[in-house]
Amino acid sequence: MVHLQPPAWHRSDLAKLSAAGQTLHATFSPRDNSLATFVSTNQPSTSKRGSSAAAHEADIYLSTLGRIPSQLRRDFISDTYITFVKFARYVRELQERGTFSLHDSDVFTAFSNVVDDYLVVITAHTEALEKQQKESTAQSLYHYQTIYSSLSLMQTIYLPASGSRNGVVGEELLDWLNRTYFAPRTEEGTALNLISEPWSEANFWPYITTAVLRGLSDVAVVFLVKLESQHPSPFLQHLASVLIPIIKTHPRSPQFGTDNDFFSAWRQWREHVMLVRREFDGLAPQEGRNSWREPLDDIINILEGDSEALARACKDSEAGWRELVCLWGVWLRPGLRRDDIATLIPDILAVAPADVTIPEEALHLALLENNVGRVIEVANKELETTVAVRDYLVLSYAEYLRGDPHLWRITVDYMYTCGSVGEQMGDQVLLTVPLQNFASQSGDIQMLNSTFSTASHNTVISAVDTLSEICLEHRREGVRRRICRNAARIFLEQGEFGLAISYHLSAEDYAGIGRCANYLLDEYVDHGPKNFLNKVDQIAVGLQYPENMGENAVYIYRLEFVQRYAEFHRLALSGNLVAAAEYVVDMFATAQVPTAWIAVLLADAARLVDSGELLFRADEIMDLMGRLEILQSNVDHGPSAEYLGVLTRIEADENRGSDQQRLDAVRLSLARWPGGHPRWYATTRVTAPEAASAAQKLTIHALLSKR
Repeated sequence: MVHLQPPAWHRSDLAKLSAAGQTLHATFSPRDNSLATFVSTNQPSTSKRGSSAAAHEADIYLSTLGRIPSQLRRDFISDTYITFVKFARYVRELQERGTFSLHDSDVFTAFSNVVDDYLVVITAHTEALEKQQKESTAQSLYHYQTIYSSLSLMQTIYLPASGSRNGVVGEELLDWLNRTYFAPRTEEGTALNLISEPWSEANFWPYITTAVLRGLSDVAVVFLVKLESQHPSPFLQHLASVLIPIIKTHPRSPQFGTDNDFFSAWRQWREHVMLVRREFDGLAPQEGRNSWREPLDDIINILEGDSEALARACKDSEAGWRELVCLWGVWLRPGLRRDDIATLIPDILAVAPADVTIPEEALHLALLENNVGRVIEVANKELETTVAVRDYLVLSYAEYLRGDPHLWRITVDYMYTCGSVGEQMGDQVLLTVPLQNFASQSGDIQMLNSTFSTASHNTVISAVDTLSEICLEHRREGVRRRICRNAARIFLEQGEFGLAISYHLSAEDYAGIGRCANYLLDEYVDHGPKNFLNKVDQIAVGLQYPENMGENAVYIYRLEFVQRYAEFHRLALSGNLVAAAEYVVDMFATAQVPTAWIAVLLADAARLVDSGELLFRADEIMDLMGRLEILQSNVDHGPSAEYLGVLTRIEADENRGSDQQRLDAVRLSLARWPGGHPRWYATTRVTAPEAASAAQKLTIHALLSKR
């Protein structure tokens, strides 16, 4: 059972389909996770392969698997899309200029800035989720926190804001740690500060130790000052007073212009730490035991660069082994660089193992080990593809977006960055955007329950304009033409011939223009000249056609005949019969008249002759009579419907008799041309054979005069 949202059909529709011998069928796309649902007969097919059964158009409801994103998720997708599009255009420009290289500092900085933009969006989205305070958002909150921590770690290691990967990395890793795993907690410090003797609390020394580790010297100094001034032990007061300047003056690499200056300051600072160690070791063994001696010893050990003391301090950290990695370059190895991190990992994991069953930890470990392949494997465990890994991941995301029809614009922009496969998938998305249910202001698709909705012209025009801009941006000219053909079909079905022809012309679909011309001629046959004129007036004036159209020129000639034939009737209806007669002669002279319409135009000429006015010259009448005889010969030796079918349809209600009688009536009218010699045209009582004889004489005379 397939459940579509929104529904394409209701239960009442299904009952009607069943009564009509029809049912619903669905089929999956072999390329993606889309599903096509359509109406089909519930009877087994009896047609044989290769039979010429007429194909018919049917509405197809396209949907995708997956849950439609929430509004908050949709906002996140839209915000990150803006960054993605900007970045994709920048990369495309670099590639076109042949200057794409991460060794270029400007390019490197631009890449880092893109990550910054993503992190800003992720942070805002995380804060919005936190405000909802719903149990259902807990998993999503963790998901986005993982994205933030992993993406920011990637930036720290591979795309530092400094623009170079060559500097020491300790402070940058510490900054990532502080932004990702908050410690110590502000509320915890506030509570301790309100207590008169905070050192009596179990979390006092862990709080100070964490503040020191995280480089929060001001926080640590606040409590050391309390120890200096309020603690009952004079020894601790003295040690606290000595530690305060040590912690305050801890060298930080960003404070120095060169690495050498930083290393020099670090060595001098370590000498001061050694002095503190001597004073501490000089205390009596029992002084501060089981109170402040052990935690203070650990702090001094950390300042000295003791790895075991650092590991003990990080044991209960939320960040776990990652805290040890990030603090290693701050307290133990100030010269640590990015290329050294991977060699450091095994030693750290031996002390603080990572739980790689947790995706976040597995991602962080792969990033720190510089194992990009492992990063991708963790991000997508079902990676099986013949396309580039990057393209596969982007296309997977784009397929997820297809679950929400409102996001089609974003979806195609992602797809079109993924080579030929992505282009083909993006083409299919654009071609399935419903032009008649298109919201131009937001670019969204308004899904309707009825598949046969009527749309205003402006809606379709706006849809085509928007889609054409997208095709132009991504250089999908073939898709743009197909979209224009679809629009032309819609307008043709609605009887809007002018718009249909314009879109066929934009699509360079000249056969479509020919079909429109045929429909217009059918309008004349079925509804008469007035309605025909109204329809032809819809055609834009001055349509521009390309030169050297070759075999496609026949379709343009057909449309030009329609326009000239309409002008002929406009002149005739307005009483300007002289000009109307000139149009008849000119249409024959320029060979614009379709075969099936020669008889119709000759009949029109005959009516002009019947008006009693002298509208044609003798040579023109002779030419018309000659064309009539050629037509007669074709009718005598071929199927008359091909030559007289249209005339028969037009005069069906006039009781003109047989096809031959219709031709004889035309011949008679032409033979009665008012300007002819008395022997060359018949009287009002002339018989058909006499009219034929007169016509033959006129034809012979016309042929002789042309010599």
